[in-house]
Amino acid sequence: MKTVISKLPPHGEMVLTGFSQGALVALELALTGDLGPAAGVIAVAPSFPQPERLPDSTMTLNVQIVYGTGDSWGRTVPVVADALRRRGHQVAVDEVPGLGHDFPHDFAERLPALLRRAREGVRAP
Repeated sequence: MKTVISKLPPHGEMVLTGFSQGALVALELALTGDLGPAAGVIAVAPSFPQPERLPDSTMTLNVQIVYGTGDSWGRTVPVVADALRRRGHQVAVDEVPGLGHDFPHDFAERLPALLRRAREGVRAP
């Protein structure tokens, strides 16, 4: 991935995304900036650890979280969202009633708004 990213012009509008543990990887990479500056993160059905295990960040992120109320892996979402907000990040959480560890059936329709919100306030240099 670093090979592809190194060929892109600097723009600061990268949005990292992931599902389940991939959502954690996306969040950690955005927080650390290891792949370059990210504008935001879209985490779907995230499997987050307790917030004290997340790295600190000098950047402010727009974090969009989508998870189901029936997803046992989502039990840490509220705590992590609050911790990220206390660190100065913008966090929006979409809870999908009854959804388990899966994508919402209307995810394709949700995606444009998720991307827009993840990029809010970001301008190319």
